[in-house]
Amino acid sequence: SYGIYHFRSENYCSWAELGQFIITYLNRNSTVLAIETRVSSRQAKRPKNSRLDISKYLKSHLYQPRSWQDSVKEYLDTQ
Repeated sequence: SYGIYHFRSENYCSWAELGQFIITYLNRNSTVLAIETRVSSRQAKRPKNSRLDISKYLKSHLYQPRSWQDSVKEYLDTQ
């Protein structure tokens, strides 16, 4: 099938979840303070949901995406 295919990890996380996962995985003694976009002081408007829809890609059965946790672990282990 032709068209645009979005690709990302099988599941998703917030920036705060990503940061906390990295800190925990690296055994750092710190925490991440999650804030909602609506209370941040950014000038640019942010979308309510910026996750990519990968349903079309999943129907193609080309490759099963890994979890974001596995991808982050692999990256961190190579650094």
